[in-house]
Amino acid sequence: MPGNAHPWLFLTLASLLSSAFGADASESGVSKTVAVERGEMSVNIGRGIAYRVDADNIWDAEDILELEGGWQVSDAETPNFGVDASAYWFQRTISVLDPDSSYLLEIACPALDDINLYFVRVKVVIGKYETGDRQVFSSRPYSAPGFPFSHT
Repeated sequence: MPGNAHPWLFLTLASLLSSAFGADASESGVSKTVAVERGEMSVNIGRGIAYRVDADNIWDAEDILELEGGWQVSDAETPNFGVDASAYWFQRTISVLDPDSSYLLEIACPALDDINLYFVRVKVVIGKYETGDRQVFSSRPYSAPGFPFSHT
């Protein structure tokens, strides 16, 4: 993969959105890598994102990393599955083509109750955020109405 690839990006959203991605989605051809070019101000990663529904809310990141198959791919620019008590897992590979750049990943839905964001490389979690509108606003990494996250 060119540049500074971030092979796995997992996100669980408990209660409002539904979408899922497989642990091996990118390698199996289920999803495609999103390349972030130098100078790009915004890249929507919704269309083509892989997703998986955890209706019983029993999986954790380690379980997701071991799951094979069962992932679906969203054709919506902004996946939205309404209000639901299920956990939804997403996965997307992001390749930053300028190794000297940094980026923010924003979940632009301020009403999400629980968000767990995992940065994974070669099936190993290398970064994690836990947030959502149930937590104190000051615990967010950035003071913004949505949920921006940084990772370089």
